[in-house]
Amino acid sequence: MLILLACLQSPKTTPSAELINALSHRDGAPACASLGEEDDLEFQLQLVNVVQTIEMPPWAPMNAAGCLMEMFPTQSRSLFRTWLEQEDTKGLAIKLALQMDQLPLDLQLELVPLALSGPHSDSLLPRLERNATKEALDLLPTATQQHLE
Repeated sequence: MLILLACLQSPKTTPSAELINALSHRDGAPACASLGEEDDLEFQLQLVNVVQTIEMPPWAPMNAAGCLMEMFPTQSRSLFRTWLEQEDTKGLAIKLALQMDQLPLDLQLELVPLALSGPHSDSLLPRLERNATKEALDLLPTATQQHLE
């Protein structure tokens, strides 16, 4: 965790004004792949930095979170877990639930139970019912599974 914090404070991982501006569009934000490369650790850390430090406009961190889910899902595993576990990350947890079906199956299988046991479970359950794969939905409580049938 200390290495991640040190990396986030590096000038190379400080998001540029252009990146923040691109992520700040409420509608029509550019495709994530047009903003950076999937194998670029500095780009990943810039996205993390936007999520963790930019407050306004609020869609900038949400768009950055979407790019992390799309381009760096496996590498962002611990960050996603944090969003599901912390009280003050409800919006990010909801964003994650809404894009759950786009994550690799092994990651879904790890995150769905965590989402259902975290502080936002009531808000996440209906979103997971609509946006998780069948394999991940099999982890939902029995009462929920019966409701889906």
